Amino acid sequence: MPIVLVVLVALIAIILIAPWHVDVFLQKPPEERAHVRVTLRWLAFSWPLQNPTPASRRARPSRRPRPRSRFGAASVLAALSTPGFFRRLLQWLTEMARPAWPHRLLVRGRVGLDDPSDTSLLAGIWYGLIQLQIPEHWDVAIEPAFEESVIEGEALARWSVRPLSLIWPMTTLAASPVVWRAGRAALRARRL
Repeated sequence: MPIVLVVLVALIAIILIAPWHVDVFLQKPPEERAHVRVTLRWLAFSWPLQNPTPASRRARPSRRPRPRSRFGAASVLAALSTPGFFRRLLQWLTEMARPAWPHRLLVRGRVGLDDPSDTSLLAGIWYGLIQLQIPEHWDVAIEPAFEESVIEGEALARWSVRPLSLIWPMTTLAASPVVWRAGRAALRARRL
């Protein structure tokens, strides 16, 4: 029994400490739909994650409709209007973004709108944005196409996340008094 417990603890530690890699590849040929391929990798294992095709969605047996949740717009607005909750939510999002920021990004493409002046406006906005601090390991090149209406290109994003680095921000959010107050406000709004 103690050996099983030690092996279980060691396995959980490896899962939390070893980095998980997520690769997202997006390809958009001209005049076609975009193709997305997502791969999850951990240690020596790799799992392709794919959306079900429309044919496989139809092949599934129909389920009974679920009862609708009572959490609606009123609950969300009540939670967001709680003093300090929105600021705490933004702080949590920045804490979560640091360990989950893509460490490799490659984007190549051409974008052209129906009107060349709209394309130039979009290009001006884009060139203004790329002057911001973009990490060195990101390679982004989007070329405006003034002569035709086209959207084509490909993108590859690679994330490397250690689950242990995400536990602390999630714990601090869950333990925050502001979040508890927002939860109570959402529950009160749900009952009304």
